Amino acid sequence: MNSVRNTLHIISSNYLYTFLFGVAGGAGFELFKIKFKFGGIDYYTSFAKLQIPKELEAFEEELKETDYILMKKYEPEALPKDYPKYI
Repeated sequence: MNSVRNTLHIISSNYLYTFLFGVAGGAGFELFKIKFKFGGIDYYTSFAKLQIPKELEAFEEELKETDYILMKKYEPEALPKDYPKYI
């Protein structure tokens, strides 16, 4: 317990040591997220599976907005009267 207290005191006594401790801790945490697998699934695999539908939805909305802008610019008479102002 005394060695932990001494280590924390050394780290907190100098900003450089605090910064290096933060960098090492962050690198260790990233390595843990990359290498640790629970039930065959790691952090980045599950993150990608959950993120892909959100990214596709955002891309689809962007395409709809671009389509609306182009239609409004080049074919204003083709727009229906009840077409929304924005999508």
